[in-house]
Amino acid sequence: MKTLLLTTLIFVQMLMGDTAILAMQSPENVVLANHALLGPAKAVAVEGRFAYLAAGGTFVVIDIQNPEQPIQVAATEIGDRINDIFVANSYAYLAASKFHIFDLTDPYHPQERGVLEIDGSRVVVKDNYAYLCSGALGLRIIDSADKSVPMEVGVFDRNSVLDGVHADNAVDVRVLGELAYVGFTGVGDSNGQGFWIVNIADKARPQPVGFYDPEVGVLSVETDSKLAYLGTTNGLQIIDLADETPPRLLSTFPDEARDLKKEGDVLHLASRFGILALDISNPANPQILKKYFSEAACWRVQVLNGITYAAADYQGLQIVDISPVSASKIIGGLSHSGAISRIWAYGNHVYLVEGRFGRPAVLRIMSIADPVQMNTVAHLPIEPVAIAFWQHFAYVLTLENVQIWDISFPEVPQTVGQLNMPGARHIEIHNGNAYVTTTDEIHVFDLSDPVRPAGLASTLARGIVDIEIYQNYLFALLQNNPRIEVFEVSIPSSPSKISITELNDVVNSYSQVHAAGSGLCIISWCNLHLFDVTKPEEPFERADRNVGCYLKKNAFVTSEKLFLTNGETGIEIFDLSRMESLPKLGGYIFGNYLASDVYADQKWIYLAYADAGLHVLWHDFSTLVRLSHDKETPVAIIRVGSYPNPFNGSTRIEYQIMDFGLVDVRIFDDKIPIAGLLPAVLIVSVCS
Repeated sequence: MKTLLLTTLIFVQMLMGDTAILAMQSPENVVLANHALLGPAKAVAVEGRFAYLAAGGTFVVIDIQNPEQPIQVAATEIGDRINDIFVANSYAYLAASKFHIFDLTDPYHPQERGVLEIDGSRVVVKDNYAYLCSGALGLRIIDSADKSVPMEVGVFDRNSVLDGVHADNAVDVRVLGELAYVGFTGVGDSNGQGFWIVNIADKARPQPVGFYDPEVGVLSVETDSKLAYLGTTNGLQIIDLADETPPRLLSTFPDEARDLKKEGDVLHLASRFGILALDISNPANPQILKKYFSEAACWRVQVLNGITYAAADYQGLQIVDISPVSASKIIGGLSHSGAISRIWAYGNHVYLVEGRFGRPAVLRIMSIADPVQMNTVAHLPIEPVAIAFWQHFAYVLTLENVQIWDISFPEVPQTVGQLNMPGARHIEIHNGNAYVTTTDEIHVFDLSDPVRPAGLASTLARGIVDIEIYQNYLFALLQNNPRIEVFEVSIPSSPSKISITELNDVVNSYSQVHAAGSGLCIISWCNLHLFDVTKPEEPFERADRNVGCYLKKNAFVTSEKLFLTNGETGIEIFDLSRMESLPKLGGYIFGNYLASDVYADQKWIYLAYADAGLHVLWHDFSTLVRLSHDKETPVAIIRVGSYPNPFNGSTRIEYQIMDFGLVDVRIFDDKIPIAGLLPAVLIVSVCS
């Protein structure tokens, strides 16, 4: 039984199959049930008691009334990687592949008011005009007075010339009075990189009035009209603007600055390494006040009441006190922004490798007892190469060794042993034995004592890319002279090679081999090969299919289904029970985000994205019913009574559904015809 607070006339309908819950999805016979981790944090804006975070393609609202305990109060998917956020006068302006405007009158329920088809990386707003940096398209000036219909009114781009220099590839902007201060980073042989001062009194015809060449690409801009602060690829440059033409260099500072915020005589820098506060009371000689080192790259920084708010990539929102009177320390944060490269599952938990850009990664352990309401139970400072599970132990491969963890309580894994095996790449556990591979060898260990594995045997196999065990046979995929080598392992202490099958294909370090019933699935650079291994000593290929030539694909295989990340934006699902035709059962695409790994069971798909977190999909292929919206039929229509008054407070109703599935609850005003307006959608969620 479910309980809701609802008003007026309610429609409850069960949806299955091809349901367009959000505009950015393209699902086929799967349904997004949970976006458990949202994506790396790329931008942050702060106004009043709220912080607004860009987490992948999700616009997140966070209550920061108590900075030590920030609370997420809203998350809105826009299906588009958000690059920047500017907040002013209860509106949020989002720079993405489109320009979005959100009404924040009620921060708990942001409402999108307008969209303009212009790509952007940075945005500032002043006096109902938005100034959008749009890369090679230059600086776009947008009239946003009518939030529902923003209109471009001017542009400053390569056609803008000053002293023979063309403006090119706008990356950041600040606006003061009737001047815009714009940073450009040149592309190719462009001479347009640098810092431009642009007169914007006439929005339709912005005119350059000053230019400074830092001799390197500009990343960020800050100014107070007398001085400009340029974050460049070679560090900070402070520029004197007193005479406007030409601006002159005052001083430099070596730290890279991806974002800059000036508060009085303090300049806050966001960089790959954290946050830096500089004393700029003497701009000719800036001095370090405080440093805060972050494990994740900081992309944007905001300052409010002496507290610094940083968008810190895969660590999400970091709230840091680096005021001069205190020691630098993190005082709060909201870390749910997943940049996920690998995923494994065991029991009621998934294990996710999270981290990017060469920074130290972490292993996040999440409970999936309820896949719709997942929660993190542990963060560990380790980046596994592979993980295999046996009883209540996890065998965790790193670049240095194999760690053995007791995971009786996944919230607090305990290291209970290790194997000294530098260079281990893969591990499979079968019938109480672990098979661990390096590039050229397969090592077999007896796990009778799980904490102290006993070495049983090792055998050569040059250029191992991946292994799989089916029944008493080990299948090794080799990169050198691409081939499959089959070993009989019925006697683990004496594995014997029984066949070699050459592959007429390109095998790279990301290629994989998976067992699928009596079949073997090989995923190469471009193709999917299906082998019949009923007779392991004589594998023969039954089918092959081009699945796109991508550097890196990952797959998960059940006895009859293949879940394949397509190397780009999502997954494709194939029916392995029909090897010759290999029909596609379904798929899922999320914007232009990179799908990195996948795990699936009988009902749920856990899809990891390198820059959009963890998506949990519900699937049921027992009956492939695809419903379009014009065929959706409500399973219940409920008229809420007049007591308590639905328009005075709230009304509580209870509803029941006949089966597990996606529930869509909608509210209509019963004075409007049923086919009329839709005032609100309360629930689009998987329920049971």
